[in-house]
Amino acid sequence: MLKLKECHGFLRGLVALVGFKQTSILFDRPPRFAGHGNYNRFLGSMRIGLNGVVCFSSYLLTLSSKMGFVIAGGSFLLGIVYAVMKLWGTPFPLGNPTIVILILFLGGIQLISVGIVGEYIARIYEEVKQRPKFIIDHAWGWSPPKDQDYREHYPPGP
Repeated sequence: MLKLKECHGFLRGLVALVGFKQTSILFDRPPRFAGHGNYNRFLGSMRIGLNGVVCFSSYLLTLSSKMGFVIAGGSFLLGIVYAVMKLWGTPFPLGNPTIVILILFLGGIQLISVGIVGEYIARIYEEVKQRPKFIIDHAWGWSPPKDQDYREHYPPGP
């Protein structure tokens, strides 16, 4: 784990990534000698959770493109609804439906574009982290080079 180059290391995720055997150690923490802790349970937990989502998935980046498709599709359906209502004779202010549909459609297209750029950034981010594709626990029948750890001979993961 020490060889992983993580700036904002999410310890629970890194331990799971390494994948070796784990165990828990139960202990009773003695009370603080003086003063009180400054850890905010709500904000600290939010920060840890966000760090876990950002470090180990590109879900937030794909979420923007998914929202873009939903908004663009919704604007298309809204255009159909406005057309049907116009055929039934429902009065609208002049140009109002056109503006609403165009703004929603272009906003959806922008979110799709941001999502596509986000996917490229996620791929670059994965390459920069240089996580190994494989972590070898034991090797039989050969010895690693003396100057380097044998884990460094594998290219970074996707």
